[in-house]
Amino acid sequence: MYRSWALQDIEVCPILLPGRESRLSEPPIDNMPELLEKLAAAIRPYTDLPFAFFGHSMGAGIAFELTRILDRHPRLLVASAARAPQYRTNLEPRPDPPDADLLDQLSRLGGDREALAAALPILRADTRLYRNYRFEPGPPIPVPIAAYGGMADPNIRSEHLEPWSQLTSRAFRRREFPGGHFYLETDPDAVQAALTIDLADLPAS
Repeated sequence: MYRSWALQDIEVCPILLPGRESRLSEPPIDNMPELLEKLAAAIRPYTDLPFAFFGHSMGAGIAFELTRILDRHPRLLVASAARAPQYRTNLEPRPDPPDADLLDQLSRLGGDREALAAALPILRADTRLYRNYRFEPGPPIPVPIAAYGGMADPNIRSEHLEPWSQLTSRAFRRREFPGGHFYLETDPDAVQAALTIDLADLPAS
């Protein structure tokens, strides 16, 4: 989906994690520290140019934690369809749910159950990674944050997006779009237009 995005004067660089598409033969990573270490090593060579992060759902938490450990910061962090990390403070680890329960949870977000079942090993690694992720409070990041969400998302509402504002010492903006958890597919042009505006209006300093 991200490869189809066209932002004026901005190169879109999707991150493909292990276990997906052309990396299907690689085992998926199911713990945050290992994933952050590998992502930081891969991204650092490109941070001499201005850049921004867009993270959807679990990707929002990954993008936030990556911003915290990089020496050079993005101009903007867009957290999409994700509760603010503060909701993941002091959570007790939970066991993996049975396949049927996991598919029920994911299909309620709008996914096709058959397609989800085919991708179950990857989805299980993803949900394990985020289920075991714990937010460690720290200083606000010196990066503007824009929190995006779908108006009909059954799990992520305005009150879950707003606390992202507490994690930045710069500007904050909240946007909500028609659609559910995968609102990006409902009106991608509107999302890209908003992103273009926010990249221009929310400078890092």
